Order: sequence, then structure tokens, then C-alpha cells
Amino acid sequence: MPNAIVTGATHGIGKAIAEKLLANGYNVAICARTTADVESCKVKWQSEYAGANILAETVDLSDKQQVHSFAASVIAAFNEIDLLVNNAGLFYTGLIKDEPCGQLERMMGVNLYSAYYLSRAVIPVMTGEDNAHIVNICSVAGLEPHLNSGSYSITKYAMMGLSENLRLELKDSGIKVTTICPGYTYSRSWEGTGVDTSRLIKAEDVAEMVWTTINLSANTIAETIVMRPAKGNL
Repeated sequence: MPNAIVTGATHGIGKAIAEKLLANGYNVAICARTTADVESCKVKWQSEYAGANILAETVDLSDKQQVHSFAASVIAAFNEIDLLVNNAGLFYTGLIKDEPCGQLERMMGVNLYSAYYLSRAVIPVMTGEDNAHIVNICSVAGLEPHLNSGSYSITKYAMMGLSENLRLELKDSGIKVTTICPGYTYSRSWEGTGVDTSRLIKAEDVAEMVWTTINLSANTIAETIVMRPAKGNL
């Protein structure tokens, strides 16, 4: 069975991706910062996907040592990794000029550095012979400035840079790097906001996009994929 890592996988896009992979015969390692959510997903999935090896850990991805510890646990359990999905993200609103000191650093820790450190740890045990893949879940905020979420946008621009440089470095190794940039996507955070959630991208659609791109032939790579609500931005 192929082996995958999905970060931030207890809700939203990450959970949808993990479930898509499990349903298609993957062993999956997940992490998130809330123990109750991690345990809930693990119990549910062990019941639904009895043949899969599921590793689930509570990890603060802004802490480099915890990222390294998680990577070591996954490698010890799986030996080789076929797919890494860097999905975890932290989002704060606000104008750059007004936001609290340290807000950018907190988002950078999760949105960029976790992907950087986890990718570095996992790449040595990925093999291009089996069409190995790194998928970075970015955002349209990494392609264009966003009012009232400027620092978040900065972290996503940086994630785009990480993806493009890894793609360049790894292209001859057979490891593909794809960046998926969703627009407004449904998650728990939209509940009670008054937004018409029927207009939002479904997390399951992002998971389908991941599945499609990792199943392209070895000759083809989807480099950057942009997804937006069909009826336009809110």
C-alpha cells in the first residue's frame, strides 16, 4: 500500500484529502494541534478503513522540534513515503499596519516553516520510481494581494516560492511538486457568518483535485492549480 502524510487533517480540506486517500488504499499519517480531534479521526478511520495503517499525532507545527519528531515517527512506521500533502494553515485577519506584533511570525511558523522542515525530512525517503509527489495546499492569496489579510497573503506567497524551488530541485529525481491554490472553501469557520455557504468551494473538490493530479502519468505534472468558486468571489 502507498504511504501518505497529510498535515492539518482533522477538519476541512485536510480531512477530505486524508479520507480520499484512505478510501483508495493508502496508509495515512496525519497530524493536527488538537488532541481530541486527532483521536476522533483516528478512531473513526480505523473503523471505516480497517486495512489501512493510520498514524495520528498531536503536533504543534509551529514548533520545529515537534515537526522533526513527527517526521521521525512517520518514517519509522512507514519506511518510505509516496505522498506528502502540506495542508496545515493558520489564518488571521487584519491590516499589516495594525496587526499585533508577532502575528506574521505565528502564521509563518505553520504556513511556511512546517512545510519547509517536513519536506526536508521526508524527501530522503521518497522515491521517484513510484511517482512520488509533494502537494502543497496554498491559496489564491499567494497569487494576488488580499485586503485585510495581508500577512496571511505574505505567507502564501512564500509557500509558492517554496513549491517552485522544490519543483526545480527535485524534477530530475522523479519527485513531483504541485501547488493547489483554492479560493474561498467551506470550513467550520464560515458557520454563523451569514455567508451563503453554497457558493463556497467544497473541501471534497480540493481532495478530488489532489487525487487527479497525483494520478497523472509519470510524464506529466500539474505545477500550479487555481480553484475558485464558480459564481465568483464573495
